[in-house]
Amino acid sequence: MFKNALIILAFLLITSKPGSAAPPLFHEDFAVLTDVLSLIQNDYIFVTDNWILLEGAISEIEKNRDGQKIVEQKNDKTMTIALPDGKKITVDHEGIRNDDLILIEILADVCYALADEFPAPENIIYTAIGGIVRTLDPHSSFISPEVFKELQAEKKGDFRGIGIVISIEEGILTVVAPIEGTPAFNQGIRAWDQILRIDNEPTDGLNLMEATKKIRGPKGTSVIISVWRDGWEAARDFTLVRDVIPLKSIRAKILEPGFGYIRVTRFLTDTSRNAVEAILDLGKETKLKGLVLDLRNNPGGLLDQALRLSDLFLEEGTIILTKGRIKQNNNTYTAIPGYQYDFPIVVLVNAGSASGTEVVAAAMQDNNRALIIGNQTFGKGSIQTVYPLKDGSALRITTSEFYTPKGVEIQQMGIIPDLVLESSKQEDIEREKDLAKAIPRKQTHRENRETIHIQLEQEKEDDVISLAVDILKKTPSGKYEDLLATAKNMKDTIMHEAPR
Repeated sequence: MFKNALIILAFLLITSKPGSAAPPLFHEDFAVLTDVLSLIQNDYIFVTDNWILLEGAISEIEKNRDGQKIVEQKNDKTMTIALPDGKKITVDHEGIRNDDLILIEILADVCYALADEFPAPENIIYTAIGGIVRTLDPHSSFISPEVFKELQAEKKGDFRGIGIVISIEEGILTVVAPIEGTPAFNQGIRAWDQILRIDNEPTDGLNLMEATKKIRGPKGTSVIISVWRDGWEAARDFTLVRDVIPLKSIRAKILEPGFGYIRVTRFLTDTSRNAVEAILDLGKETKLKGLVLDLRNNPGGLLDQALRLSDLFLEEGTIILTKGRIKQNNNTYTAIPGYQYDFPIVVLVNAGSASGTEVVAAAMQDNNRALIIGNQTFGKGSIQTVYPLKDGSALRITTSEFYTPKGVEIQQMGIIPDLVLESSKQEDIEREKDLAKAIPRKQTHRENRETIHIQLEQEKEDDVISLAVDILKKTPSGKYEDLLATAKNMKDTIMHEAPR
C-alpha cells in the first residue's frame, strides 16, 4: 500500500502547487521514509499506532528547529499542526491509527513545508525517520549511510575509533566494555563509565548512531571524552588518539596443562572459525581435558556466529527458539548431529553478557552441556533485523524474540547461572529491564531450576577463572550433573577463600 500511496501523493503535491516543481525529496528521499514505514508496519515485532509514529516524527523535527513548535494543540484525541505557510492540519487519533495513507500525507506536507529550513532534503527526512524509530524500542534505530558503511566494516573486523562498546543507559551514554589493546583500554576507560561530553559537546539526547559518529574518525586524530565514574567527585577528561581498531573476537590461552581458556568478546563474521582455530592450537601439546569459555561483557553481535559457536559443542538438540509477529520470524535452530568437541566446559557470564551471548549460554545450559558460572545476564532477548535502504542508509528494527530450548523467554530475565556469584557491585548494574521503552516480558514465570548462590564482596577475574578450572579438575567425568555436584561440594570452600 505504501508504494501506491507514495505515487498518488507525489502526483497530488506536484499538481497542487502551480508553477512549482516538486523538490527532489519526493522522488528519492521521501521514498526512503515510506520504505521505513512499510517495514515497520509489516515486520516490526508489534503492531504500531500511526498516531505515536507521527508524534515521534513531529517531536524530532521540532527539536531540530531549536524548539520551534509546529504542534499548535494536542490532546489524546486530536492534534493540530500549524505550518509556516499558514496551512493547518487537524489529526484525529482514531482516524490515523490504522490509516497509512493519512500518515504519509501529513508527513509529506510537514516535510515539504519545512524542507528549506534544513541543509538538504534528506536531512528533514532522516530527522522524521529518527523520531519515528525512537518510538519503538531501545534496540531499533535508523542508520545513516556514513554510519552504516562503518558498521559493515566493523562486522568484518576493524574500524577507526578509540575502542569502546557503548550503550544508552537511562538516557546516559555508557561504556559497556573497552576493547582490549585499544586507546580507550590503554588509558583506563572501564565498563560502566558514563560519557558526559564528546569534544566538549554534551551527549544528552544523542542516540547510539550519533554518538558513534562523533567518537569515530580518521586514524591519528584526537577526541576528548568527559567521563564520570562511580566514586569520582567530578568528571574527568580523556584525550584519546583514534586508531585502527582490529576487532579480534577470540583470545585463547592454556591455563594449566590440559585446560584451556577462550574469551569471546563479541560475535563477528569469523568468530566460530577463529574459535575452531583456537581450540586446535590449545590442544597441540596436550589433549584438552576441559575448557573455560568466557563470555563476560560480550554484548552479542551476529546471530549466525552465536549459533555456530554453540553447535561446536552440542551433540544434538535445540540451540534457540525465535518468535515474532509474522510467521517467517518463528524459527527453531537445532544443532547438527554429532559432537565436534566433547570435552567438559564451564561458561562464564555476567551482567554485560547480552543477546547472542545469552543464546550460547541458554543452549549450553538447557542441553546440560556446560556449567554456567557468574551473574544474571543482561536480558536482551530480542532480535534486530537490518534492512539496507536504497540511499545507502539502513533500518534496524526488532523483529522477534529469543526463547531458550526449554521455551523460557530471555527478554528482561536473561540467563540465571547454575553457580551465581553475588556481589553488591553486580546488584547496582543496569540491565535490559531498566532501559526506557524496553520490550515488555510476556511470561510471568521463570524456569524452576536448581542454582547455587555464593555471596562475594569482590569479584576478581582471575579468581573466577581459577574457580572454573578447579571445578573442571575435580570432575573427571565432565558430565553436567557431576559438574553441578562438584560446585555444591565446593561451596563452603569457595566462600571461605573468596577475597574479602
